[in-house]
Amino acid sequence: MKSQLLAPDALAGMNDEERDVFLMMVNTDVRPSEITDAPASDFVLDANIPYLRIAPHGRELKVVHTERDIPLLGGSLEAARRIVAQGGIKRYGQNAGAWSAAANKFLRTNGLKETPKHVAYSLRYYVEDALLAAGVDARIRADILGHEYKRPSYGSGGALLGRRDALSLIAL
Repeated sequence: MKSQLLAPDALAGMNDEERDVFLMMVNTDVRPSEITDAPASDFVLDANIPYLRIAPHGRELKVVHTERDIPLLGGSLEAARRIVAQGGIKRYGQNAGAWSAAANKFLRTNGLKETPKHVAYSLRYYVEDALLAAGVDARIRADILGHEYKRPSYGSGGALLGRRDALSLIAL
């Protein structure tokens, strides 16, 4: 990740919005559509823990447990600040498919794919693997990824603070 995808100027050929969506995914594990479809008001940057609110806003979320708040750290926070400054996602707004096509073409053309099967969406797998390697609890990983947790849920699972602490272990 650091030596190839986040190497200096590795993403310089992407347009600004394409790059910011990509960088948002690096530390958050959010789906591209959860960024491209989010109104600027869902980027809550003035809170004690800046976060992205994943909410339906008139569209159907993938599944009910997809609705969540994801802390923003490192390069993902910087990208979120740029997105908010421009008033939200414009070029790829409500069109994650177009973002994916552009990002995957860029990665392929510039030799940035780890294997031929890797795509931009594969960043989600990187984040889960990194959280697992850092020893992050399954419940918190599920809360971050928007996955179903197959045990009874008691309490908030650490909520935003617990998710931030977990993501801070792997943030780039």
